[in-house]
Amino acid sequence: MHDIKIIEADIEKFKNGLKNRKFDLAKIEELLLLNKERKSLIQEVENTQSEVKKISKEVGLKKRNGENADELMNKVHELKGNMLSKEKDLEETKQKLNFELSTIPNLLDEDTPIGNDDNDNIEIHKWGEPKKFSFQAKDHVDIGENLGMLDFESATKITGARFVVYRNKLARLERALANSMLDHQMDKGYEEIIPPFIVHERALHGTGQLPKFKDDLFKIEGEDWYLIPTSEVPLTNLKRDEIIDESELPIKYTGLTPCFRSEAGSHGKDTRGLIRMHQFNKVEMVNICLLYTSPSPRD
Repeated sequence: MHDIKIIEADIEKFKNGLKNRKFDLAKIEELLLLNKERKSLIQEVENTQSEVKKISKEVGLKKRNGENADELMNKVHELKGNMLSKEKDLEETKQKLNFELSTIPNLLDEDTPIGNDDNDNIEIHKWGEPKKFSFQAKDHVDIGENLGMLDFESATKITGARFVVYRNKLARLERALANSMLDHQMDKGYEEIIPPFIVHERALHGTGQLPKFKDDLFKIEGEDWYLIPTSEVPLTNLKRDEIIDESELPIKYTGLTPCFRSEAGSHGKDTRGLIRMHQFNKVEMVNICLLYTSPSPRD
């Protein structure tokens, strides 16, 4: 989440950065107004606290002198009631400000090309060539079902659409691939982790899934818990709220977990087969470091 102080320090630079992301800049003005309101409420609360302390001292002095302090005590009571109301307003304003800040995307690197859609993407690197067949290639669904290894029908019976049962050698292949990837990552210095598959909503805020991808998450009714959309969430949150010394870096985690996604915004789009499933397994890598350069495809 962006720091409102950094935004205010160079608001034009921040706006220009978001403009390149096609972000609605009117929301930035709303943020500034919210923060102005927050500062004003803080000042009002502090001023009231100061006045309460001042009058309370006067009450104490009058009582020590045997004088009637009812009027002053009523004033203190009135001020405290007003202060409680302002503190409530302040807390609500803080929460609203933090929520709005959490909806703002990261700024693009200066070298990032600006475009309107995927057609404006620039190819940075290409490795290998797509294989060409001398026959009409079959869809992976047809191949898997004909071999008796992909079973969508049973998954639909057990759960519903967008689930699959892996059978026989395909189930074994997935397990072997996961083990191979985990072993490879550990050979590269990654620590294998088996994290919880359920996380608190604050963990999802910490990695940016909330609030942006709320509709794509599976929430547990009556709890502040969600099924993980990716193991990036629990792996990254292992270091949440910690101050990391540079000498500890890099911190490298890897883990195999199921991933759960409602895919709320993808109805009718790429839904056949193993694309956009509600549940799938994935080996994730998290590298906490100062600077990371992507390895070549052969690494």
